[in-house]
Amino acid sequence: MPGVQDNSILWLRESLARIHGEPLVDPGSEFYDQALAERVQNYQRDRHLTVDGIVGTQTQVLMNTDLDIPGTPLLLEAP
Repeated sequence: MPGVQDNSILWLRESLARIHGEPLVDPGSEFYDQALAERVQNYQRDRHLTVDGIVGTQTQVLMNTDLDIPGTPLLLEAP
């Protein structure tokens, strides 16, 4: 959420970089600034989510799916 300062923000920055195939040279700060909020909003827009800049459950689930980390539980659509 914009304005938050936490070490999980580093995970968010790294995850967005990996999803977009960008190198993460500098992990940046632990502060959720306006630039990061815009990156989250762009991600949400691209994934047809509610564009609010808040990394809630739906955004996290889709990010974990996009990261495709082995062993991460994923939700499957019913047949």
